[in-house]
Amino acid sequence: MRPAHPREAILIDQIREKLTQFSKRVLSQTELIPLIVELRAEHAFPRSLSERSFLRRLIEDGILKEIPLSATYSFDAKRYHWGPFSDHELALSLKPGAYGIAKDVDLDYPRRAGIQGVSFAREERFPQLLMQGWCLLR
Repeated sequence: MRPAHPREAILIDQIREKLTQFSKRVLSQTELIPLIVELRAEHAFPRSLSERSFLRRLIEDGILKEIPLSATYSFDAKRYHWGPFSDHELALSLKPGAYGIAKDVDLDYPRRAGIQGVSFAREERFPQLLMQGWCLLR
C-alpha cells in the first residue's frame, strides 16, 4: 500500500462514507463507477486519477475486495465487497431472482438462512437451468 496523495486520502474517506450509506455490500464495477463519478463531481480528483485507477486503488488499499468467482456462465461477473456479505447477496448481485443452492439442504434451510424466493432443483437439472440463465453458486 503506497502513501495516499492528500486529495486521494479525502476521496478514500468520502467513498467509505458513501459505501456505508449504500444498502448493498456486494457491488459490480457498473455500480461502483457511478459512485466514483459522483465523487469526482463533488471533489477535485487529481488529474492523473481516472475512475478505473481509483477503483484499483480502493482494491489495493483493501477498502474493496474482489470476490473470486468460478462461474459456469460466460459473462464477466467481477464483484467487489466492502464488508461481510452472504451467499444470498452475492447471488442477487449476479442475477436477481435466478439462482439456486448447489448443495443438499432440508426444506427449512432457506428460512434459517434468511433467503427468500429460493428455488430448488435436482442436480441432474443443473445443465438445463444453466441454459435458462440461472446462476448456481458452489
